[in-house]
Amino acid sequence: NFYIKNVVCNGVAKAIFVRGLPEMHIKDIDLQNITIVAKQGIDIQEATNISMKNIRLVVPSKDALVNIQNGKNITLNGLKMDVAPGLLFNIAGESSTGIKLNNSSIPSDTRKAAFIFGASEKSLTIE
Repeated sequence: NFYIKNVVCNGVAKAIFVRGLPEMHIKDIDLQNITIVAKQGIDIQEATNISMKNIRLVVPSKDALVNIQNGKNITLNGLKMDVAPGLLFNIAGESSTGIKLNNSSIPSDTRKAAFIFGASEKSLTIE
């Protein structure tokens, strides 16, 4: 288990990068109260039970803000973005499931999600 809280970071390439292996997912990460200025947003690959709460991203890129590949039970609660991304989620992989976005404002000109490489629209819930 990893618990990371109360972090401010300025000037990184990727805001958050979590990468496991297909045969061994990285699991049980809890991130809270984090502000990051980065070139790219969140990238999660081969991961299970990732919880993010009160994450503020300053990412100028118009690419997808959150990329998830074969992620299970990924929760973003209170995601804040200073710059409207062109695409909020890019979800890949047929084993992606249980991805949730709660308590977050999505700019009206932002496309919510793209699903590729077997990912299903049912894998994402936005409340």
